[in-house]
Amino acid sequence: MSACATNRRAAERNSGVVVQIGGDSFGANPVAIGASGETVVLVLAGTGLQAAGTAGVKVTAAGIDAPVLYAGPSSYQGLDQVNIQLPAALSCKGTVMVQLTASGVAANPVQIVVQ
Repeated sequence: MSACATNRRAAERNSGVVVQIGGDSFGANPVAIGASGETVVLVLAGTGLQAAGTAGVKVTAAGIDAPVLYAGPSSYQGLDQVNIQLPAALSCKGTVMVQLTASGVAANPVQIVVQ
């Protein structure tokens, strides 16, 4: 599984890999929550999610509701995508648990590191 975070600003757009998995290891790269007015979007990839649709997917990060912006098919056949907005309240929280639930069924939680 992989995740990508995008910091959207009016004049600038940054993105980076949040979780890297390869071989027998994986690592978390920190996500910087920007200043007020900036939006940080976390993109999650998985399978079996598109049937729930955006309305049927709920996500929390460190127990805080994270708005689901999109849940459906990705550009890769057989892989679904969920885009969530990371709440500003996560700033400087360090390692946090992200829990996704689709149609009432909880997925395996993942951890991200937030600056």
